[in-house]
Amino acid sequence: MSFATNLGSSLRTATSTANAAASSSTAVRAFSVSARVSAKPRKQRNADDPMALRKMARFNYDDVPTLGHAILARKREVLQLMRTVEFEIPKLSNFRQTYKPPKESQCLQFRFQHYQGENHPASRKVVLNVDVDALVKAGAVKDAQSRHKLLLLAGSRFHPKETEKRDQGEIKISCELFPNERQNMKWCSDALDALVKEANVRTKEVDDLPLDSRSSLIRQDKKRHYLRDDRPTLKDFPKQWL
Repeated sequence: MSFATNLGSSLRTATSTANAAASSSTAVRAFSVSARVSAKPRKQRNADDPMALRKMARFNYDDVPTLGHAILARKREVLQLMRTVEFEIPKLSNFRQTYKPPKESQCLQFRFQHYQGENHPASRKVVLNVDVDALVKAGAVKDAQSRHKLLLLAGSRFHPKETEKRDQGEIKISCELFPNERQNMKWCSDALDALVKEANVRTKEVDDLPLDSRSSLIRQDKKRHYLRDDRPTLKDFPKQWL
């Protein structure tokens, strides 16, 4: 008896599930059919559009063509720039300041690159130039040993002058790691502070080390197109090689 009851309930459940699936599929088909019936033709849909091509009047050559509009837009841009020059630039005179020469302690020079407001990858680059003699006069470098160590630590960043003394020149530090030029300026300043701080630490091991001038020779070659004063000539080669 229980087996027959369970079988009947299973049949009723399967029948109800099939009816629900049939009704859902019928509803989906009815919805899709009704959407096609209620849809309007394309011409009828575009009939209410005020910007439809069918409603546009015929071109009677009474308007400026596309190239003419581009020329007018360019003239408007030039006119806006001329107005800025005429009315806005004279206002900069209110920020005029008298020139004061830098002091001996102000020996750092920062070089920036600007492209008149245009976005450019090189606009964030900052170059710091400082003369080694100026650092000594300002008291940042203590003695000759500290100066020699500073040049050793600077390495290829040291640019010697074309004089007999090899320890005269300037140190150049550049940075373009950060998106803002002020951040790159701060990094260059911190790098120079670290160099000076480490140079003032006395270490006898580096006092006898010579300066490496290969980087300056490479720059000299590039500047003079590989025509150095000490370049080899035919007299420097053996005769049997010629």
